[in-house]
Amino acid sequence: MICAKRFDNLEQEAETDPLTGLANRRTLETVFANMKETSDRFSILMIDIDHFKVVNDTFGHGLGD
Repeated sequence: MICAKRFDNLEQEAETDPLTGLANRRTLETVFANMKETSDRFSILMIDIDHFKVVNDTFGHGLGD
């Protein structure tokens, strides 16, 4: 029981951004790949955050995204 809870916690941490709690890039890439294989429909919402380009340019898209 304790191991299962720890695994769930680790899985949650691995799949989400710690700051926002949203799915991280790796999770989204997995979801999109699965949707492509099954031909499921999906939408992508893109938002522009002021000055976020500086974060990506400084630390890279892997960290910024």
